[in-house]
Amino acid sequence: MRISFSSKFSKLLAVVAIGAVAAGSAAFAKADHGGDNGNRGRGHGNGQTVAQNIAQNSRHDGDDEANEQELEHMNQVNNAKVVVNVKFRISRNLLAQVSSVSGTTITAKDGNGLNVSINAANAKLMARRGNTTITMADIQANDVLQVTGDPSTDGSTFVATLVRDLSLKGTRNIVPVGSTFTGTISGLSTNSFVIGTQVILTNASTTFTKNGTAATFADLANGQQATATGAFDATHTNFTATSVAVTVPTNVTIVGSLTGVSGTTLTVTSNSIVFTVNAASAVVTRTGVAGNVALTTLSNGDTLSVTGSQAFGTNNITATTINDQNLLTVTINGTLNSVSGNTLSVTSGTTTYTVDATSAAVTRTGVTGSVALSTLVAGNTLQITGSQTSPTAITATAVLDQTAI
Repeated sequence: MRISFSSKFSKLLAVVAIGAVAAGSAAFAKADHGGDNGNRGRGHGNGQTVAQNIAQNSRHDGDDEANEQELEHMNQVNNAKVVVNVKFRISRNLLAQVSSVSGTTITAKDGNGLNVSINAANAKLMARRGNTTITMADIQANDVLQVTGDPSTDGSTFVATLVRDLSLKGTRNIVPVGSTFTGTISGLSTNSFVIGTQVILTNASTTFTKNGTAATFADLANGQQATATGAFDATHTNFTATSVAVTVPTNVTIVGSLTGVSGTTLTVTSNSIVFTVNAASAVVTRTGVAGNVALTTLSNGDTLSVTGSQAFGTNNITATTINDQNLLTVTINGTLNSVSGNTLSVTSGTTTYTVDATSAAVTRTGVTGSVALSTLVAGNTLQITGSQTSPTAITATAVLDQTAI
């Protein structure tokens, strides 16, 4: 809660002044103690007059006659009285109302409406109550400050060692630096964005990173994941980030061995790194097979090529395409169209295949042992077993001529 002192400032200063008068009176009474009652009474009375004059002369001079009388009296008092006078006259305490704040410099007005410049660069900043520390950002125009430090001779400047903002009640209203918000960026504007329902403000001092690399506000976009670290102001409403870390997925392609399938989640090991692959929306294909194939056709040990987006700092990939590079082993029955060297043309159903029989074992029904490819005749019925390298190509491991001699 921020307390308004605009209507009470002069009353607060009056109370301070009255306290000062009383303090001065007590000091001089103590200095004259030990004399007769008349002297103690005079010492008390004159001490009060001195304190009043000091209070009156702290910002302006009195008339000459009053000054002369005061000087004569001061010559009569002991050194303790002079010390009290000096300490009160050149006070290390200031009560002032803030006009503006720039960096670590506070411009304020004292009780007489005179401007004073407060250097708070090395000052401890505190709220009104308790030991709650604040920042320069918490000090706002019209706040009332209690300042301790070293004033200049004319009182126009003040080097503060302690600044206590009497307009801030304390702990419940100050959120310490280090608060964070993590979530999805939305509502991106000129120098701010939203995470959840909290508006995140940035300024020239805010630092940005994107996937761990130095970035700028211009690198931010709605939909990105971000963590903003910073602090609230005294209103506990405005949050200004000191740092913003953005993480965005990167497009990757990995080739590895399938080690597990669980529903639409695959486990793939590539270069000794275990990846978790979300294949729910992936297009799954197999080399040599036309069209898509089901995830259930993939087998542990198959070599997969996975393309998708990898979340920064994780081994999680959301796949867009998955290709099983293990060729499908097929067996077809068809009619031999022609033989050209080690290449056969075989039609099975409506598909004509090109069969590479270079490494195939060629046999014929009813004949013991292998036969030469040159003995195969167009029109014969063949059974081809091998790896399907494309929808219309097979690398044969076995060719059986089912036509009897």
